[in-house]
Amino acid sequence: MRPHIRSLSALAMRPWTWFRARRHASFAFRFYTTLIPWIVAVNLMVAVAASVWGVREAERTVESVRDDAIQSLVFAIAKPVHDFEFDHVGSLLDDFPRGGSIEATWVTDDTGFVVAQAGRPYKAAIAGVMEVPIVHRKANSVVRVGTLHVAYSNRALWAVALWIGLHSLFLTLATTVVSLVITGRLAQKRVIAPLQHLAGAITRTRRDGTRHRVDLHTDGEFGTVIEGFNAMQARLDRDEQALLEINSRLRRAASEDSLTGLRNRAGFEEGACAVLLQARAARAGVVMLFIDLNRFKTINDTFGHAAGDEVLRTVGQRIAAFAPPGAITARLSGDEFVVMLTGDDVIERADALAGQLGREIGGDLVVDGHRLRPVGSIGFVATNDDYSLASLMIKADAAMYEMKKSLENQPAAYTAHVGRRSQTRISTERALSDGLLGDHFDIAVQPIVDLKTRAPVGGEVLLRLNHPVQGALSPASFIPVAEDCGLMPEIGHHVLARGVEALSALQGEPATAELYLSINVSSIQISQGFLARLETLLSAHDVDPRRVVIELTESMVLKADDGRGDIIRRIQDLGIRVALDDFGTGYSSFTYLKTLRPDIIKIDRSFVQAGGSAIEQGAGVGILHRLEALGDAVARVCGDLDLPMVGEGIESERDIDYCLRAGIRYGQGYLFARPMPLEEFIMWTGARVASGVGGVGGARLAAEERAG
Repeated sequence: MRPHIRSLSALAMRPWTWFRARRHASFAFRFYTTLIPWIVAVNLMVAVAASVWGVREAERTVESVRDDAIQSLVFAIAKPVHDFEFDHVGSLLDDFPRGGSIEATWVTDDTGFVVAQAGRPYKAAIAGVMEVPIVHRKANSVVRVGTLHVAYSNRALWAVALWIGLHSLFLTLATTVVSLVITGRLAQKRVIAPLQHLAGAITRTRRDGTRHRVDLHTDGEFGTVIEGFNAMQARLDRDEQALLEINSRLRRAASEDSLTGLRNRAGFEEGACAVLLQARAARAGVVMLFIDLNRFKTINDTFGHAAGDEVLRTVGQRIAAFAPPGAITARLSGDEFVVMLTGDDVIERADALAGQLGREIGGDLVVDGHRLRPVGSIGFVATNDDYSLASLMIKADAAMYEMKKSLENQPAAYTAHVGRRSQTRISTERALSDGLLGDHFDIAVQPIVDLKTRAPVGGEVLLRLNHPVQGALSPASFIPVAEDCGLMPEIGHHVLARGVEALSALQGEPATAELYLSINVSSIQISQGFLARLETLLSAHDVDPRRVVIELTESMVLKADDGRGDIIRRIQDLGIRVALDDFGTGYSSFTYLKTLRPDIIKIDRSFVQAGGSAIEQGAGVGILHRLEALGDAVARVCGDLDLPMVGEGIESERDIDYCLRAGIRYGQGYLFARPMPLEEFIMWTGARVASGVGGVGGARLAAEERAG
């Protein structure tokens, strides 16, 4: 038995489950259970209509025949009734055909007396009684002589109706069966089979995860649907292949560096974590090497980014060639690379591996006709008890930073000392961030005096960090960290603002009204924005620009041809003086003095103290002559350019003696005063003026020397 037949049988036994079962049944079952009732209903309605019509036609026929027979009987018995020949009337009634619809007949006279009858008594008539007047026609008159009574029934009509109903039922059943067979075959071919093939392809596609097509050819709408479905499957196949290729490229892009072909940070972390889990289980050794290319920014700035990319690509190829099987290599970002190795003997070979890697990286290469030699700072950590990726990367990075700071071109291993220095650096970075957020930065002022009169002429603004937890931090400890972590511009702007505020406070005191303040500015700050910020500060605090000195380092002067020279000259056009700091350290040449034209030259403390020490220790005449000759040369150039000089780091009278002999007129150092808060600087200057040492005249001397 077919499944849908069994379903129909089950539903016949449990009709209340019809709708629930139908909702979950197959399409064929639902199709037939929808189609069959409609076909049966239509055929039944046609049969009923035909039966009603047939019965009505039979009824009209019976009535017509009956009426004709009755009229014939009335005509036959009219004369016998008139002549009172009632026996003859009775015989005529007996001869009148009964059955069918006529059950009995009788005749009454004018008085209503029954004169003759035939058939069952009239009272037993089933359907009704027809009364037909009996009229005798004479030559000149018509006389009613009695009444014919006919009792009739519907037995004949019922028989006809039964016959018609049976035939209609048979025809209905036959028509229904034929309709179902024809409709079912057509539906199976045109509807159910295409839908079953289509549903089967969809089910197999969902189950197998592959694209299945419908292997059936048919006409009409379902043929169009199947063709469209097969075309859609083919298109989805192509799209899926393209999507797989795109996903593959995206996975590679997500874990692979497009420039070098090495892993990127995400790919390295994924692979390294898996390898570290295996190493932990085997208690194997782990070595992580962190590489940072030195002076890579210079290569980019000098030869262009295309050359920089070629250097990175070549270094990546060399690292990949160096790495043994099983090693994980990656370019983390920019010019930072990392190599991780595991094994039983890698710890013992860590130093050799790092040195070999450095030699592999450092080979010459030619880029656009330029011979370059990449040099990498390499730090590494070797361990068999630390399998944390984050910890290993922090340690290797700290070791790399240690090598970068040292002058030795040797890979640096991570040690406890390196770890402590790294923690100190991290805590310093945190202190810098906290200092900017909590306004923990402050300034101190170190006086600058006239070496002849000892009168204060100005002061240098120096930065101080007073952290609430770590205490006072010296600039030497946090300035390099601030430059590395990118906080120097923000700190520099803070110092500039505090310096201008200090000048505003000084001009309100008689003893300091004509003093200038020298403010250190880093090369990162020199930009168009710096000039606008400086003008805004001067205007906001109503400070005379002539009392502001901007100190620049010699290294910045060497870069003055990158556009910063124009900004420096625009600063001077505002009336602000520019001082060249740390002169004499060996970077500058006199050519830059003539090109940049600073307003003040500050001689480095090492140059000043070397001359002072030579005098104090009674050095040979040759040494003094050489120092004096150098001082004379500097003084001669500065004199020719009308540049006053300030000696730094003066700590003894011998230093003053040397400066004066070298033509250095002004100075600063511990001999006069240590850096002090602004309030103390105002009181210190006031005390000097009150005691008759220098004063305003000394301050005016500096201005006159510059003007003269």
